[in-house]
Amino acid sequence: MQHSNPINPDVLSLISEEIYDEINIGNQRPLLEETVDILIVDDRPENIRLLSSILTKNGYQTRKATNGVMALRAVESIQPTLILLDIRMPNMSGYQVCKHLKSNPKTAHIPIIFLSATDEIEDKAKAFQVGGADYIAKPFYVEEVLARIENQLKLIRAEKTIDELNRQIEERVKERLEALEFSHSQLLKMAFHDPLTQLPNRTFLMRRLEEALKQQQIYPNTQFALFYLDCDGFKNINDSFGHAVGDQLLISISKRLKDAVRQHDFIARLGGDEFVILLPNIASSCVTLAIAERIVKSFQSPFVIQNLDVIISFSVGIILDLSLYCDPHKILNHADRAMYQAKSQGKACYQIVESSYG
Repeated sequence: MQHSNPINPDVLSLISEEIYDEINIGNQRPLLEETVDILIVDDRPENIRLLSSILTKNGYQTRKATNGVMALRAVESIQPTLILLDIRMPNMSGYQVCKHLKSNPKTAHIPIIFLSATDEIEDKAKAFQVGGADYIAKPFYVEEVLARIENQLKLIRAEKTIDELNRQIEERVKERLEALEFSHSQLLKMAFHDPLTQLPNRTFLMRRLEEALKQQQIYPNTQFALFYLDCDGFKNINDSFGHAVGDQLLISISKRLKDAVRQHDFIARLGGDEFVILLPNIASSCVTLAIAERIVKSFQSPFVIQNLDVIISFSVGIILDLSLYCDPHKILNHADRAMYQAKSQGKACYQIVESSYG
């Protein structure tokens, strides 16, 4: 078996590039898709010249530094793919350069292959202790240098592949979570909102009433009021012009109700042509009645539905103070009875719940 001869650093300067061209060093190519930039750090220019020639002929891009300070400046300027670092250098040793680079989060990931004229166990151990990725003893074999570089490039590519896979996994997990959150929000919307008007439905209203009653127990000064509204003559409109007109009218009614009340008031559609408005933070009954007047007045203008002028009004049952209640169902029952009393009095008016309602 034929073996390659090591190149002694003491005679590197005696080997001309023309002679070196005849050495069989293979045709290996960089393993990374992007250009591989290798920083060679050695205080002997002939070592740098030969290593640079070897690497350049194998498709690598090289930069040189003849001492530790130059090496740190070169890394700071442009981060190399990896570093070939001589241990024995004046002023700043390779160990010190390595420690400095590994202590900086921005450069700690750069693989460092130590080059040394000694092959002592202590030197190798210290090289790995300070963060070196590999170690090559001089005199070194050309094939060994290339193989160890390629091994580090494989590790870099593997890490990049893992990082990319992790990124894709995180992206897919994020997409799945967003899809689940969207589905959950849609299910909640279907469960707690009216599909026609997009207003909260009866289920949502009952929960909101329970919360209001609990809030009044904790904060007795908090006052809520409630309106129970029923359209006057909606059935005749539905029967005369069809359900399509009726549906569009209900959508327009919900929008007009939103414009008539305060921004933080809670509007729900119970079904059909019945709506409920929960008013929080009521300072006095005068405020409640002023809002009721505003609602009644807002429906004096006709709705334009499919080129038809449709006039609709509301009969309203009002509870001025929910603090007298502890059951949401009784609240709606009393407000409903007051609404029907208002309807019997001529419609387009409101009736306040009386204390005689048991």
